Amino acid sequence: DDLCKRSVCLTKMRKESIKKSDARIFAGGKIRGYSGKMPGIVEEFIISWENRKPIYLVGGLGGVTELLCNGIIWQEVPQALMRGWQESYNKYLEYPDLEYKELYDNLVDCKNNINYDNLIYILLGSISLKDLSYMSGLTEKKYKRLMETPFVDEAVHLIIEGLENINRHKDNQHTKSCCGAISDM
Repeated sequence: DDLCKRSVCLTKMRKESIKKSDARIFAGGKIRGYSGKMPGIVEEFIISWENRKPIYLVGGLGGVTELLCNGIIWQEVPQALMRGWQESYNKYLEYPDLEYKELYDNLVDCKNNINYDNLIYILLGSISLKDLSYMSGLTEKKYKRLMETPFVDEAVHLIIEGLENINRHKDNQHTKSCCGAISDM
């Protein structure tokens, strides 16, 4: 069925894109009217976390990213990111007569193993602000600010700072391993 193929292709595209990236930046995101079995940002977030990529969540701009930030900060899964809420409040825009529950039930059998249970596991036990900030090269205080700021220029500044810190750390590790190898000779 076309819906299943589309969902599988979107997931495959996201997995490939994430695999080839060094970090992921999330801002905004649709809570309704998306093409797969869950909001695309949620799926990308799950894949990125499972691949241990640095994740930058710009929650102050709203959308799904804000809901993810709230879930991490409060260690809960926001209702709007739960399957039940999606089934009750969402219409599949390309097929107005298709209820979301039918869409999800059709897509559950696809070769796409990412689902709402993955998100629940991450938000309730696998992720912490401390881990996110460390992996992203920011202090917890700065990462929390990134999650809350409504200012794009401040978010960009924080993301660049985090990426520079990651690169500086990698350069220092490289220098230590190179110098250690030379001094051992």
